[in-house]
Amino acid sequence: MTNILLVAGETSGDQHASDLIRHSQSYRPELKFIGIAGKKSQSEGMEILADCQDLNMMGLSAVLGKTWSIVKCYRQISQQLQQKQFACVVLVDFAGFNLRIAKLAKRFAIPVFYYIPPKVWAWKANRIKTIQRYVDHVACIFPFEKQLYETYNINHTIVANPLIQQLQAHQQQLARSVNKDSTSKWTIALIPGSRPNEIKHTLPQLLQAAERLDGLYNIQWLIPLGPDTAKTDIEHLVNQCPCDIKLVDSKQRYVAYQASDIALACSGTVTLELALLNVPMVVFYRMSRLSYYFAKMVIQTPYVSLCNILLKSRVVEELISWRDANAENIARQCQLLIESNTKRHQQQKHFDTIRKLLDPLQYMRVEEAFDQFLTNGATHD
Repeated sequence: MTNILLVAGETSGDQHASDLIRHSQSYRPELKFIGIAGKKSQSEGMEILADCQDLNMMGLSAVLGKTWSIVKCYRQISQQLQQKQFACVVLVDFAGFNLRIAKLAKRFAIPVFYYIPPKVWAWKANRIKTIQRYVDHVACIFPFEKQLYETYNINHTIVANPLIQQLQAHQQQLARSVNKDSTSKWTIALIPGSRPNEIKHTLPQLLQAAERLDGLYNIQWLIPLGPDTAKTDIEHLVNQCPCDIKLVDSKQRYVAYQASDIALACSGTVTLELALLNVPMVVFYRMSRLSYYFAKMVIQTPYVSLCNILLKSRVVEELISWRDANAENIARQCQLLIESNTKRHQQQKHFDTIRKLLDPLQYMRVEEAFDQFLTNGATHD
């Protein structure tokens, strides 16, 4: 039996980790994964030391609220590294915690494979030097990352983006359509993010935007729930809105996305999912004035949505900050898309480029990259 220590944070990380475990064990049945992840990884046979939800956090208050859980998980990993012999450490996303684990692994001379590395191309550029020092191989999911890792002489492989694989896994489901209201001309998805703090700040603005548009057009409103979304947080606010809004279970979210003519989406991975499903969108992110000015100082890209970053162009409209991400602006930008076939088709034409750019046939699968890493001895340079 070959022990692999794996650490994945959040539900998305657990999904990506479980896929890696399943496919890697088809190459090497002797692999035994131990560490921090969630139910999906556990269902693939991983020995779970702590649930990744114990580490789920965003923002200073969330970090402070989970300090003890973070310390406890770190100690558990440290104990495992001392007590067992591991072939390597696999880190999946979750940069804030996982870079600390990479440093810890270095102390025990255990090689590190990092899948979905920190977004050093967007912010906290100094992390690239941490990766250079403590990570032995990086599996990147965006082609533009190649130049960065070559510049710093870091071993890396561009692998197929897992979102493509997730959507392919839902092809049969996507062949069906969500039940549309036959009397509605437009179906518009409202996507306020999944974290409680995001929902608190963004959903009220979305609902007010929906109110502004509801009297002007014949619209069916959908709110596709994310895997981590607390339905009660959404329902409490939706029940106060006069619009008829349908909540869609997270298991059907891709069907809801594809059924939508337009999406009003909080910035995040979902914007790439929408582009891959060819859904025109308006992207927004509402933050405080202080957070906005801080972000302006540290963010290195001119765009926040993955669509625009990938294409290096303002393909979709972005409304960022307390000043711009308000109901009036969201409604106005949505109205521009409703009124203009040209604008919607222009976005969709650019989405074709994104799909070609991320075509998985061009790239190695992550389990293949990991298998090569192990074959080469998973050793430090």
